[in-house]
Amino acid sequence: MLLLARCVMYIAVANVRVVAQMRETPDPAKAVLAAPIGPQALSQALAALARETSLQFVYESRLVAGLHSRGVPAGLSVAEALQQLLRGTDLQFEFLNARTIELVGRATPPARPISPPRARHRPGFQSGPLREVIVTAEKRKEDLSAVPISAAVLSGRTMAKLGVKTMRDIAEITPGITMVSSSQWGPGIVTDVTVRGVTSAVTINNTESSIGSPTTGVYIDDIPITMPQTSFTNPYPVPFDLARVEVLRGPQGTLFGGRAEGGAVRFVTGRPSTDASDGLIGAEVATTATGGPSDQLDAAVGGPLIEGRLGARASVYWRRDGGYVDRVDPLTGATVERGANRSTTRAARLALQIEPNDSLSITPWFMYQSVDEHDSPSFFVGLSDPGSRVFRNGKLLRQPAADAFSLSALKVRQSWDGAELTSITSWFDRTASGTVDTTNAVGALFGGFGSRLGPPYPTSYADAVPTQLGARDGQFTQEVRIASRDGAAPLSWLGGVFYSHVRQNTATVSYTILAPQAPYITYAAQATYAELAGFVNATLRFSSHWRAFAGGRVTRASTEVTARAQGLIYPTPGLALADLAETPLTPRFGLMYEDGSGHIVYASAAKGFRTGGTNQVRPSICDPTSTQSYGGDSLWSYELGTTNRLLGRRLRVRGSLFYVLWKNIQTNAVAACTYPDVVNAGSATSRGFDLTIDFSPAARTDLALAVAFVDARYSSTVRLGTDVIMERGTAVGGVLYSTPPWSATITAEHRVPFGRGLSAYAGIDFTVHSHNPGPFLEDNPASSVYNPALRSNPATQLLGLRIEVVRYELDIRLSVFNALDSTPVLLRNDDRSGSPLYYGETFRPRTVALSVTERF
Repeated sequence: MLLLARCVMYIAVANVRVVAQMRETPDPAKAVLAAPIGPQALSQALAALARETSLQFVYESRLVAGLHSRGVPAGLSVAEALQQLLRGTDLQFEFLNARTIELVGRATPPARPISPPRARHRPGFQSGPLREVIVTAEKRKEDLSAVPISAAVLSGRTMAKLGVKTMRDIAEITPGITMVSSSQWGPGIVTDVTVRGVTSAVTINNTESSIGSPTTGVYIDDIPITMPQTSFTNPYPVPFDLARVEVLRGPQGTLFGGRAEGGAVRFVTGRPSTDASDGLIGAEVATTATGGPSDQLDAAVGGPLIEGRLGARASVYWRRDGGYVDRVDPLTGATVERGANRSTTRAARLALQIEPNDSLSITPWFMYQSVDEHDSPSFFVGLSDPGSRVFRNGKLLRQPAADAFSLSALKVRQSWDGAELTSITSWFDRTASGTVDTTNAVGALFGGFGSRLGPPYPTSYADAVPTQLGARDGQFTQEVRIASRDGAAPLSWLGGVFYSHVRQNTATVSYTILAPQAPYITYAAQATYAELAGFVNATLRFSSHWRAFAGGRVTRASTEVTARAQGLIYPTPGLALADLAETPLTPRFGLMYEDGSGHIVYASAAKGFRTGGTNQVRPSICDPTSTQSYGGDSLWSYELGTTNRLLGRRLRVRGSLFYVLWKNIQTNAVAACTYPDVVNAGSATSRGFDLTIDFSPAARTDLALAVAFVDARYSSTVRLGTDVIMERGTAVGGVLYSTPPWSATITAEHRVPFGRGLSAYAGIDFTVHSHNPGPFLEDNPASSVYNPALRSNPATQLLGLRIEVVRYELDIRLSVFNALDSTPVLLRNDDRSGSPLYYGETFRPRTVALSVTERF
């Protein structure tokens, strides 16, 4: 199990306002409001509360700038009044003593300390009562404990502390979430993120493939960047200079549409400030055992250009990851290139915040990101010795990949007393290219090259079969929504419309080196995906303890695809067409009880949907009657959850039980010529639970445990002729891509203050995933994917250690990732059943990193 403790120093902030002087009163903290406080600016409402109760409030002025309060009625205690005044903001409060209350922002970086400085805890690290987590999972700011949804939230500071660099890292430390890639297909360019066992990853001819659209949506703020599957799957934003990442478990079809059938991952950016300046500059150097060095540079700065009216924020990121897989000559065994799987990532973001008045904000922003993979992270199992940290890739050719995207967006928000209108317009543009060495696959599938080692192995470089890949995605989206501003009103509501238009062009070209003109295969597709949806969500509070919520989304989705193929196995050019139109309805409803003392229970039911698509172009020598398109699939998810705050808010327990029923699943059916079709067939269930415990036993210690159990299995048997394409009781995803039943993360952190603004932290993080014992469809001789030699991933564990020294705005952190140097063979795969050549991937070997961050 895992121990996590987050306890960090928060430096005393500048620009402190004292909104009231203390007056003599027996115990102001217990005072009750004698008069109501009307709707007004939050700063004025706090001043009124201070006058009424004789309390002193301390906070940064920028935290409340531009915020408004709906007011509070008379008769409430101070704590109750503050909760209502701050509802819908990112602010929390804490009693420093009987007369003084501090307001802090969850994701606000500390400003320069006042003089003389005094040590305080930084926002994002705990001291005493646990701070609540603000999320926008339901498209309004809410306390996570009051949202009837299972979610894992990682703040920007938490990700920096844990060394999170990629989406794979996020999945690794979030129980119930998995991310896989193809160890057999290129430089990790085919990936799949699975939530609660709902996956689009399957095995086709022993190659990982993703059927249709992904089942997990990826969003930057509210903008989807999830694209229909090609040889390249989703891009994933760099988790840098973010407010937080929200991992939402369960279907999010009501508010986020058909791209989030199983769940969603939201990368939430912070908006620029028009009132206060802040920034950071950081650097990191790291060394990997038996691998190359890594380094990183990043910087961010933001603040007002015109006080109270115009603000800006800019950030840049550059990282080079050293490789640990060597590419060797498969004919001689000589090393061709050490650490070939190195990569470089670049990112930049620029945003403006325009506030012509207190009720209108306009936020144009732009981001760019590129990831360049020098070579594949996969290795040949037979050429490697994982126990000795020796990983060798025996491909004839280097397999580079480049994936870049830009996102331009404009967000406009207009507020009135009772409602808020939001418009989000975006344009997403992505270009990806890569090379896959398909020499070994061609040899295994078509009889080999005459090598004594077996069909997959070449005998010379003349046997090389490179496959060039290219993809270009363009997407326009427009969302307009209006929501009630008072989330605590008897009836709160949200409604809107969403439109997206995606154009996608993909190309695949395979050829031999000595005769690139022939034989060869080319495959090209042009696709258009359009979506128009209307959605609504409402919550009715019909008593002080009970509330009911319901919502729905109606979508009109259309798909038009034209695909062409020609070459060696296409005596005549092949053509595939798809023209689909679907109108899914995705409702959600439930009931929630809260007792007012920190205990909440909810029950919900929600539907998720995934649109259909088109099959590959089939050679004319194969079955010409194959279906060219397939329809969407859907699921219902039923969830019972609870949130409990105990021991004076030092202990927080969140958990949920779930049951998912998935029908009409998009699955593969291998017919003549071993060319697969996608068909809609069968059903599956997923059941389990997730549990998160945060505990602050002392002012300087934080502990956390997150654990999840997932059991996802097909619930029907489906045959295509004599071929079993789905089998009741087998694990969803098969041998390679099934979800581990158990996963857990334990973290612990302890702080030691030394005075004069200096503190030290020691932390430990431990993540485990269990082995999935199956059974699997690959174990059935009646299935075309039968391959008894394959085994699912073994149980894994990762240990991280860190020591951090903080003095005011300067952080110095020494981290050890994968401290146990665990390097198991993961995603062990071959080109076809019986092949002597196996591929695998593994964790990055033990890595020691030193990072320095200066905040200002």
